[in-house]
Amino acid sequence: MPKEQSKSKKNVWLIPVCILAAVALIAALVFASSAERKSIVKNTLSTFYQALYIESDFDAMTQCLAEESRSGFEAVMSMAGITPGFYRNYARDAIAEIGQDFTIDVRLKELSEYGTADVATLQKTFPNAEKAVLARYEIVFISQKGLESVYTNEMILVMVGNRWYMTTYLTLPIGANMSISNE
Repeated sequence: MPKEQSKSKKNVWLIPVCILAAVALIAALVFASSAERKSIVKNTLSTFYQALYIESDFDAMTQCLAEESRSGFEAVMSMAGITPGFYRNYARDAIAEIGQDFTIDVRLKELSEYGTADVATLQKTFPNAEKAVLARYEIVFISQKGLESVYTNEMILVMVGNRWYMTTYLTLPIGANMSISNE
């Protein structure tokens, strides 16, 4: 019997090791999930600002917005149908401010996940929202000479069907002037 007791005492150390391994695995999964979410959110924001300021690609912009925000965006970007090409003024204004052939980078500074109660509140406006985050980020316009114009922004994004969407478009760092163009 003494042999069995010493054997069980030897195996007691396995319990804390297994617990530590499980905690490390859970932490690694949470970190990987968080890193992936940050990457996807950053990609959504980058796609929107590239489409707005560089490509003037209206369809790409609208695909970054939650379905409930699209009609308002379309109305604003076409000045309620008066000038279908109004959104192109944003690219023109950026060129006037930054110069030709600039690039855009989005630097995600902070991503805060909304809790269940906050998501439930958001679901009144965005009924298909499964998750939500508040992104604090910088939009960086980089001139040909390497000079950076940095604008800070924050926005709520919602996840619908494993895809992240912007809930608004209203805070744009370089706004279109009110000149009307039908191009």
